[in-house]
Amino acid sequence: MKIKIKILHITFLFFTFMSFSQSDPNNLVFKGNADILNKNFNDAEVEYRKAISTNKNQNKASHNLGNLLFENQNYDEAIQEYFKTQKNSEIDLEKHSAFHNLGNSYMKKKDYAQAVEAYKNALRNNSADDETRYNYALAKKFLEGDKRQNSENSEDSEEEKQDQSEDQNENQDENQNSDQNSESEKEKPKDQDDKKEQEQGGGLSKQQMDNLLEAVNNIEKDLDIEKILKKSSRKWDGGYVIAGMIGHGDSFVIRDPHGIRPAYYFENDEVIAVASERPAIQTVFDVNYSQINEIPRGNALIIKKSGTTSLKEILKPKAK
Repeated sequence: MKIKIKILHITFLFFTFMSFSQSDPNNLVFKGNADILNKNFNDAEVEYRKAISTNKNQNKASHNLGNLLFENQNYDEAIQEYFKTQKNSEIDLEKHSAFHNLGNSYMKKKDYAQAVEAYKNALRNNSADDETRYNYALAKKFLEGDKRQNSENSEDSEEEKQDQSEDQNENQDENQNSDQNSESEKEKPKDQDDKKEQEQGGGLSKQQMDNLLEAVNNIEKDLDIEKILKKSSRKWDGGYVIAGMIGHGDSFVIRDPHGIRPAYYFENDEVIAVASERPAIQTVFDVNYSQINEIPRGNALIIKKSGTTSLKEILKPKAK
């Protein structure tokens, strides 16, 4: 199953964590985010839980803790944290991301009905999100497969009851009983083979699943992030640094052509991090000033899922 994970949790971990929050006076969320970057996941969980115990409405801590639990395949607890995030938040972006990842958690549990409802709620907070629409369509597909499988199972159960009744009547005649048992044994392997073809994907056959995954892979292969950004950013105005991630793993960070909002990045063999200030990256990674690069005005840093990066000019640089 390939589902698209919402980018907001990445944004929290790599961008929003740089800012101080009045609701987090001890900077516990910042510390947790820094632990994530340094792959100290147990310490990160401790910091997030401290932040939540200090302030029950600490949405960033709940959301990031949910992401951490999700990555550790603890989907039940992740669901609780995402639920708290959407319940306590008044920000559409936070609610949308929480509902989206709530849907992802239900998908992992194969609770497709709950996943469909979660994605619906995510779309109510951001109806234009393509990743949520993709996951919503996928969840509906699996739910329909489940319903079809349940219907087939119900029909099989009725047929079994009818067969048992017929067998009881046929037991009165030994010859007929022998013939019926032989015929029944011949039919069983075919029934089992039919069911094996639908053992994956909520009632979808193996061929249907292969076709679906092949179509998804072809779409991902043809995606051109540079072309998409050039087309979508033509009418963007003001100062901005926008980060995003495609469902299959490619991501990007684009800076406004006037250079109003700053953006710097650092990369090594293990991590690629972006922040609005060089000192933040220096502090977290203990690196020299010269190792941190600026994203030029109007450019996008494109990060492939393989880990390779490139700078592409999306908009012509303009004067501040």
